[in-house]
Amino acid sequence: MSQNPFDPNFKDLPDILPIFPLDGVVLLPRGDLPLNVFEPRYMGMVDDVFKTNRMIGIVQPMAELSVPQSALRATITHERGQNPQLQDDAGALDTTDSPAMTNLMIDEHEPLYHIGCAGRITHFAELEEGRYLITLRGICRFRVREDEGEGATSPLKTAPLKEDTPYRLIQPDWSGFEDDLKKIECPPIDRKQLCGLLQRYFAIHEITLDWSLLHNIEDDEMLMTALAMICPFSSMEKQALLESPCTTSRLSLLISLLEMSAYYTAQVSHIKRH
Repeated sequence: MSQNPFDPNFKDLPDILPIFPLDGVVLLPRGDLPLNVFEPRYMGMVDDVFKTNRMIGIVQPMAELSVPQSALRATITHERGQNPQLQDDAGALDTTDSPAMTNLMIDEHEPLYHIGCAGRITHFAELEEGRYLITLRGICRFRVREDEGEGATSPLKTAPLKEDTPYRLIQPDWSGFEDDLKKIECPPIDRKQLCGLLQRYFAIHEITLDWSLLHNIEDDEMLMTALAMICPFSSMEKQALLESPCTTSRLSLLISLLEMSAYYTAQVSHIKRH
């Protein structure tokens, strides 16, 4: 996979970035994230970024909320090669009735994780009921710069940098993530082992999957990225996947998370039988 000619160069990444705080949802470089945008301040944010670089940062708040199953359907739909921006029934995060999406209305001083990922809008659609359906393509991770006077280990807090901007803006630190803009070969994946782990994992979480979708993703990095984004891991686990320094460590962590889920479920079942 060659670099997208529309993606920015590392030196051209912005100094100020609007963010979309989403709990239980991460964006990875070269991953695709469909979003259903309906709240006025975030619709305004989408309008604003179209006037500049079309880039939005996805960062998890510290608050723990459950992961919506619609996130799984949304990302798999896009990886299948369809256009999620035109499929309202299965191709977006349904923010209208999912309790996990109440993070869209979190207080503007809600603490954030230190690392997020910037995405560029690659698909856009206006819906008649007054919503936007967009898809973000992951570009590069960043660190949220600490507020002056905060300690290195304190939760990060941000506030609007302009009085007339209702959404949150941050000053991203891109240093250390230059390789995110490069195509780096993923180590070979043992797909037979992976499918076995996924079958157990999806059965545990009562998730139905069209397995042909996975087989149609030939690129190992794309497959790993899609799974890291769509599997309903906890917020902390997803954050660990996001912060993995390279594709090798991210793959190793993904396999470990799938194995641990199967192991602990088996242990709980064994205890219940006795």
